[in-house]
Amino acid sequence: MKKKIIHVITYVLFIIFAVVIILPLIWMVVTGFKTNQEMFLSPFSLPEEWHWENYVNAWNQGIG
Repeated sequence: MKKKIIHVITYVLFIIFAVVIILPLIWMVVTGFKTNQEMFLSPFSLPEEWHWENYVNAWNQGIG
């Protein structure tokens, strides 16, 4: 029984750790599709229109 509790606690900690790492990455990618105005006015919402050209412009300017 004690071993099972330790496993559950371990899995919960791994899940929390994964969420702490993955959520900022997802937020960064979604923010990359926004305009500057959308990024500052509503940073936690999805973009109204997805601007794929932001990544194209970054790639062409030497980020890639």
